[in-house]
Amino acid sequence: MSKEQNLSVLLSSKSNEHYTPIEIVELAREMLGSIELDPASCLEANKTIKAKFFFSKKEDGLLCSWSAKTIWCNPPYGRIKAKSSQAIWLDKMIEEYKNNKFESGLLLINASTGNKWFKKVWDYPVCLLYRRIQFISDGVIKKQPTHSNAIVYFGKDIEQFKKSFSKIGKIIL
Repeated sequence: MSKEQNLSVLLSSKSNEHYTPIEIVELAREMLGSIELDPASCLEANKTIKAKFFFSKKEDGLLCSWSAKTIWCNPPYGRIKAKSSQAIWLDKMIEEYKNNKFESGLLLINASTGNKWFKKVWDYPVCLLYRRIQFISDGVIKKQPTHSNAIVYFGKDIEQFKKSFSKIGKIIL
């Protein structure tokens, strides 16, 4: 197998559906109080997230307004029209926050610190996780995650963000 084929296998997935494990969701709830909106979700993921409202692929959270008090977002990875999906969701989160559509929100993304799009993350408090997240995909816990992760905070309660997420990572302000 060539280097390119090895890399393709390492970075590929049968599905872009990677559900957040309950331990991370519980920290998000601790931080936010409750999760009012998950703009990148589905019925299966919401069994764990328990957001009051969520947008599925059908509603397309990128096209909707995120009017809610609190937001949790674990966007689909991969690419949208040759651009990183995470970059697109990060831009949407920043836009909605700057337009006062929500008070407090968390965005779970790859810790792709060397990627151009990640530079925008440094304008917000971020938790770089000590361990890779073992996402749930196709009903199975992925035991060998290929990427490190970061949780970006949008809001004013930085002390609560530090209190909640310093348990699992390094907080960068």
